[in-house]
Amino acid sequence: MVATLKGWGATEIMVVAGVEGVGELPDVPVFYTRTSGPTMMAGLRAFDVSIGDPSAKLAAVVDEFDPDYEALVLTSPFSILTKAIGRPVSGPRPSAQSALEDKMVADDIWDASGIPRAPSEIVVVADAVEASRRVSGPLGSVWVADNKARWCPLFDPRMGHPQWHCDHPSAGDARPAPN
Repeated sequence: MVATLKGWGATEIMVVAGVEGVGELPDVPVFYTRTSGPTMMAGLRAFDVSIGDPSAKLAAVVDEFDPDYEALVLTSPFSILTKAIGRPVSGPRPSAQSALEDKMVADDIWDASGIPRAPSEIVVVADAVEASRRVSGPLGSVWVADNKARWCPLFDPRMGHPQWHCDHPSAGDARPAPN
C-alpha cells in the first residue's frame, strides 16, 4: 500500500494500524492502536472507534506528523467514518450504500418495486425461533442480525456471520451457513 501511495505521488505517509500484520513493515512511521475483537468485524469496529475518537497519544503522534491537518485518511471499506484522527477520510463509505444493507430498508424498496422475495420477519432475538418456523421453507431460513450501526450486516459481531437454520425434519439440526 505504501508503494502504491508513493506511486500516486504521496510524499509523506504514516500508518496507523490496530495491530501488527504479516509481511514486511513499511519504511514509514507506524502507530499501533492495539485494538482487536473476537471477530474480524468486531476488530474493524474497535479500530474505527480508536481513530474516530483517538487517544491523546495517537492524536499527539499524528499531530506531530501532520501539524497542518492536511493529511487524508484511508480506512477499511466497511468504515463509515468521514473524519478520523481529526482529518478527512478519503472516499468514506456512503451512508446511502450502508442504508441499503439494512433489511428493513431493502424490504421496503423491494416491496414498493413489486419485486418478489423470500418471506421474512424482523424480530427480537427471543422470538427468532418461532419466526423461523413461520417463514422457513424446505431448506430452512437464514438469520442476520440488525444493521442499525450501518455496518455490513454480513459481519455483525453478535453473530459472526449469517446463520442458516433448517428445521425441516429431513435436514437435522440448525447449523451455521456453509462458507
